[in-house]
This record gives sequence, C-alpha cells and structure tokens, in this order.
Amino acid sequence: FTPTLAPTSGTITADDGSGHTDSTGTITVDLGAKSYVVITTNLGGPDAIAGSAFDVTLTVYDADGNVQTDFAGLHNVDWTVSGTSDAPDSTTPTLPVDGGMTFASGASTYSGLVLVNAADNAVEFRARLTAEGIFEDTPITINSDHTPADYFTVVTENNGVETAGVDFTVTVRAFDAYGNIAEEGVNDYDGLHDIEFNSTATASPNMTIPRVPDSIALTFAGGVVTTNVVTDPFALVNAEEAVMITAVDYLAPLVSGYSNPITVDVNPAVASVWINEGVSGDRAEVRTNTMTTDDSYVVHGSRYDAYGNFIGEVPATAVWDATGDYDAGDIVGTPGVSISFEPDNTGTVGTITIDDPYNGVGVDDTTGYITVNVGVLDYIVIKDAAGGAGSEVTTLVVTADDTIQVWAAGYDADNNYVGDISVTWATTGSLDPTPAGPATSTVFTPTLAPTSGTITADDGSGHTDSTGTITVNGSAGIIGGPISGDTTEASVQATFTVVLNSEPTNDVYVGLSSNDTTEGTVSPASLTFTNANWNAPQTVTVTGVDDAVLDGNQPYLIITAPAVSFDANYNGIDPSDPSLINVDNDNFVGINVSAISGDTTESGGEATFTIVLNSPPTTAVTVGISSNDFSEGTVSPSSVIFTTVNWGSPRIITVTGVEDLLVDGNQPFHIITDPAVSTDTNYSGLDAANVSVVNFDDDMPGITVDAVSGDTSESGGIVTFSIILNSPPTGDVTIVLSSSDTTEGTIDLSSVTFTPVNWNVPKTVTVTGVDDTVLDGNQLYFIVTDPAASVDTDYCIVS
Repeated sequence: FTPTLAPTSGTITADDGSGHTDSTGTITVDLGAKSYVVITTNLGGPDAIAGSAFDVTLTVYDADGNVQTDFAGLHNVDWTVSGTSDAPDSTTPTLPVDGGMTFASGASTYSGLVLVNAADNAVEFRARLTAEGIFEDTPITINSDHTPADYFTVVTENNGVETAGVDFTVTVRAFDAYGNIAEEGVNDYDGLHDIEFNSTATASPNMTIPRVPDSIALTFAGGVVTTNVVTDPFALVNAEEAVMITAVDYLAPLVSGYSNPITVDVNPAVASVWINEGVSGDRAEVRTNTMTTDDSYVVHGSRYDAYGNFIGEVPATAVWDATGDYDAGDIVGTPGVSISFEPDNTGTVGTITIDDPYNGVGVDDTTGYITVNVGVLDYIVIKDAAGGAGSEVTTLVVTADDTIQVWAAGYDADNNYVGDISVTWATTGSLDPTPAGPATSTVFTPTLAPTSGTITADDGSGHTDSTGTITVNGSAGIIGGPISGDTTEASVQATFTVVLNSEPTNDVYVGLSSNDTTEGTVSPASLTFTNANWNAPQTVTVTGVDDAVLDGNQPYLIITAPAVSFDANYNGIDPSDPSLINVDNDNFVGINVSAISGDTTESGGEATFTIVLNSPPTTAVTVGISSNDFSEGTVSPSSVIFTTVNWGSPRIITVTGVEDLLVDGNQPFHIITDPAVSTDTNYSGLDAANVSVVNFDDDMPGITVDAVSGDTSESGGIVTFSIILNSPPTGDVTIVLSSSDTTEGTIDLSSVTFTPVNWNVPKTVTVTGVDDTVLDGNQLYFIVTDPAASVDTDYCIVS
C-alpha cells in the first residue's frame, strides 16, 4: 500500500473468494511534507489583454500532489517575472511584488496584475515560499495581446519630406490605446476598411490643386497598410507650407490619426524664370513700372518649378537685355542674379528681358512695359525755338530793329528735354534791355547800333545760361516788320512792312511770293527801295485763299527773295521769310438754317428759308424736314440731300399756310429739321435749328359785301351784289336788307340768312330802279344792311 492522497483514512481488506475475509484496523494517511507550489490564473487561457487586470493563485502541494490544505496564514513569497516590458506609450505593467501573502487551505491569490506590451508573448511568472524554501513546479507563461484599435499613425513614403508634384504613398498603422500595433489576437484590426483622408494642403502659388484621395478601401495586414501610388496617388504642390494628412475610419469604434507636419520641397526641375523686384527675396513678378531717368530700378531673376514654387535665384551666367526704347546700355553693373536698370533716355514702350541658360531656348521672361519719364532739371540752354526745338543761340549778328525771341529749354542730367523753364532774363554789354519776366521766353528788340553783349537766363535755383555774343549792326540790312496776324479763308488779310537798315548806293529790289498760293497770296510781287525811300517802310499785304477743303489751319510762308542791287552791300541779302497761318473756315462742321422770309396765311400764303452745309462732307448728308402741325402749315421738300459737290449751295424750303376754316387766331407752328443722316461722322446726327412760323388766321368774323354790279335806271334797269360770311358761324346769322329810298330803287330780298352749313355760299341781291316820273336827275341811294342778328356772339351786331 503506497498512499498518495492525503489526508485520508480507511482499512485494507482481504477476501480469498471462499468466504474467508479480513480487514485491518483503521489506517490513517496524513499529508506529506510541503513539496512544491502550482501557479494558476483566472484568464482561462494563456492570453491576457493589455491593460486588463487578472489574478494569479499559488497552491501548495506535497510530493504526492495533495493540496496542503492545512497550509494557512501569512507567508512570505518571492516573485520572479521575466519577458515583460513597458507599453510603447511608456505605460508600465502591474506585476506581483515580493512580500507576505495570506494562505487558506493551501492557496492564496494575488489580484490586479496588468500586462501592457502586446509584444510580450511569453511572460514567465515564478514564485518561491521564502521560509519554506519550496518553488513552483512549473513556471506559468502568459501572452500579452493588444486592446482594440484606438488610433492611427500616418507616414508618407519619404518620411514626411515630399517633393512638390511628385506622387507618393501613405502608410497607415493601427495602434491600441497603449501604442501596441493592432495586428493579431482577439482584437485584430486586419482586414478591409474604408479610410477617409483629409489634409491641410492648399493650392500652389500658380493655383495647382494638390492630390489627396477622399476615401480609399484599404486592407490592413499586421495592423499596417500602404496606399497604392498608381491607383491612389498623393501629391503636394505648395512648398511654402507644412501639411498634415489625417486618416479616419468612421466604423465603430471610430479610429483616426494624423501625420506629423510634412515638409514639401520645391521640385528641382526649373519650369519658369521670373523677373522680380529688388536684389533678392521679393517674389512679386515685375508687371509695369514708371520711373525717371534719375532713378535706378533694381530687379533680379528667380527660378520657379512647375507649380510656381520658388527654387532659387538665376545663376550669374544669366543674360539680361532691354527692348523697345531701351537697350543693353541701360543695364548697369555686371549682369548676374540681379541688375540695376538705369535708362538715360525717355520712352513709353520698353521691357527688361532675362535669358536663364537652364533650358537654352533664349529669353525666359519679359517685364511689362517700363515707362521712363524725364528726370529733374539739371541745366538750361537758351534756344531759338520753343519746346526744345531749334538750336542753341551762340554768336549772332543782327541789325537794329530786328526782333529776336529766345527760350530757356530745360534738360535733365541725361540730356532729356524737361520743358521750357520760367527764368529771369537780362542782357550784358551795351545791348538794349529785354523784358525780364520771369517767363519761358523773351523778345529782344535792339534799337541801338552798333552794340554787342549777351542775353542771360537765371531760374533762381542755380541753373543759368547765356547766349554767345550778339552783335547789333547798323550796316546794310533789310528789316521785315512783324506780321499783323494770320489770314483766313474768308479773305482776311495780314500785313507786314519791309524797310532798309541803311541808305543804299543803288536801287534795291526785293521779290515777294507765297510758298503756297492755295493758302495765301501776296501783293505787291516786289518792292523797290531807292536812296530816297529806303527808310520808309513799305507795306506788304497777304490775303488768305479759300480752298473749300476741311484741312485745318495751314502754315505757309511769304518768300522774300534775296535782294538784287548794284550796291554790293545789299546785293544778295536774303530777308527773313514771314510765316503765318491761313485759318480754315471749313473746319466749322454745321448745318446753317437761314431766317424765314416771313409768316404764312390761311389763304395759302407762303414763306421760305434756306438750308446749307458749313463745310464739305465726306459723304452725302440727308436732312429730313417736316411740319409739327400740318393743320397750320406744310413744307416742301420733305428732305434735302447735300453731296460733296453741292454742299455749299443753299436749298430753298417753302412753307405754305393751311386753311383750317376755324376762327382760331394766328397760330404758331414749327418746321422740324431732323438730325442729319450720313456716314460722315462729323455730320451724322447733327441736328440743325428748327424754324418758327406763324400762320395768320383769315377766318376772322365778318360780312363781305361785293361791289354792286353797276347803277340802276328809271327804265327798270337792274344790278346785283352778293353777301357772304368770312368764317363759319356757330349759329344762324340773319341780315335784314332795305333800300334807303324806295322811290329810286327796290330790292328782291328783305333779308338773307346764313347757316353753319351754307355760310360760304354767296347770297345774290337784285336791285331794281324805280321810275318816279319826276325830272329830278340822277339820284344817289343806298341798300342798307342792318347789323347781323345771331346767337353767335362773334357775328351778333356785326354790320
């Protein structure tokens, strides 16, 4: 008998099968000595979920495997745990601590143990009863498993540094709350998931849109997935920002995460070159610029990728140039990354260009138009014409009574004309004074001769100039006086005088002509000066010529031919040619409507006026004409047409009064001239003045009695006369008739009546002579018409 179970008790029996038996007395089996410890958990298996607490129980056995149920009380336990580590997020595990444990019936439980690192796949627990010196028979091994997926990490293909415009992949990893990869076990995240992506990426400087897929169905394996660069590429384009990409799985439980800031490098491939302002750094491309010749305009060249990201400055081998009114000479300094544009000439159209050798195709960028205005005043020059024209006045020889006008022309440091400058004028030497101003010009009229000196100009700001020596002689000379004005095509004349400066020894002949006889003629054709009239100014008359062409005001000259004389001092002297302008009278575009000849009457009285163009049109001009009241007047014709040939011929317009049979008094009306119709833009739409007319009413209330046809005779001779109303009455009008002497004559009607219908039908009255058998000679008598009787107040009592 080798007992193993304890504590136990009983007997051992024997039976030979033939009725012969026996049994021992009670045999008691006690527990053996404490032999080993067994470690168990409440996990129900070898796996513990990270972060979830579990219990470990120690049970003491003897050598026969019997629980030492009599082992109780507080006993010190030493623990040894291996194969465990902190979680990836640094959370520490909760492990058993050496010390006392209370046993009951041979067992004691240690609660609240926690593992956190899912990579700990074989955590070994050992225990030793310190005082008893017994160990576990076999260590227990526990595997740590992750919790459900809690968040993502998002990493780009190149670990957060991507190149603008270059496609890349994104790797998404699923982690539990402790940073363990969610790859296997009961909380395995592997499999197909719809992941939604978002980013903080914006468009590039040239507005290229970044590529970030909205949603992708991704299959995780081992808690990790990488996107397909072909079917679902990511691409960032703006190198001026740090971008974050987020990933979200909206299926419960929601899992999300984001990348670290992603650096977007510029694309190293040069796509364009821009000319920017300043030495460097400024990214504003030069569009247009306005400057003066005193300014310098510094620009630099910059390289950009295909997305408008700044790559860097152009190399020193870049070639700069200028176009339009400028050239390479306006570029100062050694060409390279930047240049200084310093033009010395004015211009309105021009650009700066740059050729970056990166592509070998020539000009890579051109600025907008650069306008260069004149600089500030640097010096003045006295010239013989306004507006910077003419020549500088150096030495000059004149005679007394000449007229010299000079101007102070201003220039900048680059010799660009700034404008005529207001200065104070003065003379030096023995010259006559000249008007001091301040003014932009002065007229020097010498009278003293011989004299010499200079004319000076001073703007008061340090800018001065003086002419060369001006010599005024009183020797032979032909002096032309100032012309009185300009001529006009309306034959307005201008005059000037010519006189010699000194007495000649022989006659002096000066021929006169016009350089353009279509603008002006001159009279006389020549002048003769003798030693008797040399100092008497002779008047020359210039007459303007009408060329009937809308050509504007035309300048022309009166040519004074070189003098012809046997006086060697005068022979060949060529007087100055007076210049003047023939003022065009054809430049007044207009339609001239004359005053009307009078008013019209209702009896058909007519009036006329004329229409004519002021200047020749380029094409036909049609003017419509109409009456604004056809019940008072009509007009003929209804339109007039002026051509390039007949434009100057007045067209007669006839207005005829209309009878309206109404007592409406004198009625005003208008003849309307419509806006002109023409393809000549000067005349198209031009609206001539309308004409006002009065139509005099002939329908004034009245009774007209015609003259009697003759005299009566006592032999019964008869005569007649008629009566008619002047206008329609509003009611019947009755006129009583009688003879003033019935012994001399009688009438056939005692009265006549007119109605609104027959008012204009004459009533004939017959008068018959009466024989009175008395030798009384020829007797005067009257047929008496009484005042009219009518309800029409206009006719009532009209006689």
